[in-house]
Amino acid sequence: MSLKNNKNSNEDEDDTISRTNDLLKTAARLRKEAEALEQSMRSRNISSSSAAGGGGGGKTKQGTDVDLSTTVAANQQDDTLPSNNSMKNKFYTCLKDSTWMISYRFASDAVNRDNSNDNDSSSPKPTFYSGKVKVTFQADGYTTMLETPPPPPPPPQDSTHEAAAKINSSSNVLKFQKFWGWDEETSRDDGMQYLLFSADVLLPESDPNYSKMMAKQRFYFQCRVNNDSKTGEISMSDGTVTIKKDIEPPGGFWGVFNGGGILAQFRYCGNFLMKPWSK
Repeated sequence: MSLKNNKNSNEDEDDTISRTNDLLKTAARLRKEAEALEQSMRSRNISSSSAAGGGGGGKTKQGTDVDLSTTVAANQQDDTLPSNNSMKNKFYTCLKDSTWMISYRFASDAVNRDNSNDNDSSSPKPTFYSGKVKVTFQADGYTTMLETPPPPPPPPQDSTHEAAAKINSSSNVLKFQKFWGWDEETSRDDGMQYLLFSADVLLPESDPNYSKMMAKQRFYFQCRVNNDSKTGEISMSDGTVTIKKDIEPPGGFWGVFNGGGILAQFRYCGNFLMKPWSK
């Protein structure tokens, strides 16, 4: 009986030791996982601080190492970026000494609003030209043309290779020779403000309306001036391009006037847009 009791006591002892070892192993595993988690969190904090401070090599407020030289380089790079003020769109509150980019599309002769020929059927079909030109409206009333990339040639009028080659040649591009003075007037019809100016344009020899005696044509530009009541900002809209044509007989047309005994009227050629341009 005594031997049996001793055997049971030894088995209980072994079970207790085994459970204790299991608990110790579990505790050791949990400790390792906690240390790994702590190390991972510490690494993330260091990375975040390095990104905010620019790297390692100095001390942040939290004591994390950062590279001060990288921070200086980053600050210098930021200084080269445009400020918010410089990235804002340019706008004017007065036309005097303002610079604008004109995007145009007009024909070499009068056309209807649907771009069909506005002349008799025997007249050659007008060629349309499009491009951009930059001008400054000076305070003294003169208009200065600034350097602008040459406009693209107009599209071919037929599908033949010979015609396409001719159209794509540099001789088939119109050139603005001179811009004349500008003026701002109030319309009697709608009471709105309008900007008026004109330009001498050299047509290319390939234009069907080209004539050596009349290679230079004067086109007239008119657009409505809009003024923001809150900011005073000026914008342009409804820009039209016209050409002055002799008429006979008079009557029934707007823009008719008699200068030196010659009756003429302004005929529609195309449209244009104007956007403020920062010098």
